Amino acid sequence: MLLFTDANSCNLNFGKKYLAGFNFFKVRIVKNYWTNPSTGAIELNIYFTNLAPEEFSTKEIIKLYEKRWEIEVACKTLKVVLEWERHVSLDPDIAINVLYGKVMYYNFCAIFREQLELLIPKDDRRISDKSGKEKKEHKHPHHICAKALIEQLYAEELVNCLFQSNDIKRLIRGIISDLVSLINKLTEEIRPGRHYARWGKVVTSSYRYKYSVDGRNHPKVALVEGKLRTVRP
Repeated sequence: MLLFTDANSCNLNFGKKYLAGFNFFKVRIVKNYWTNPSTGAIELNIYFTNLAPEEFSTKEIIKLYEKRWEIEVACKTLKVVLEWERHVSLDPDIAINVLYGKVMYYNFCAIFREQLELLIPKDDRRISDKSGKEKKEHKHPHHICAKALIEQLYAEELVNCLFQSNDIKRLIRGIISDLVSLINKLTEEIRPGRHYARWGKVVTSSYRYKYSVDGRNHPKVALVEGKLRTVRP
């Protein structure tokens, strides 16, 4: 929204006419206090929504946002692993097709990941190989690492299989068989408190990238107290 502070009546009238062309809607603000399990500090989360309080309570809004976490993870994977900010052409049509292609590829990978997750027991924390023989018992639960799975599907040439008119089912079954046999290499631990401080870390050199400026994965650095450290974007 624009804020007009000029005392000139002409400017104020222009502002009213300009804003009159917009369709405004009410925004509901939901606040939630929670205790950070890593630090014990009480933190405040603020959610903006247009869902009416008569239909969705504060707790229901928070639960809905928790379901959105997978969307956040998907965007991070598309941006970092599939490099959807890396453009191969200045032609807008080509750029759009590349973006759509990466989203489709991510969706294919998500289908494989969902099915592989079913092979990981959640109760006894043990992983089984292709023959059904149990491997070692893990200390923490595991899940399929999206990055490792995508890299493996690249190696399996999934895209080429999708364009085969003959024996596509046989090729896909072969990929599935390979993934199941490699499931131990595609998993990673879900450790409590596994998130670490990203800022203030000492590094030996600055990050240099030709594309994609991402403060989370490609942080800026600055000289702090005589040492090169990562800083907030």
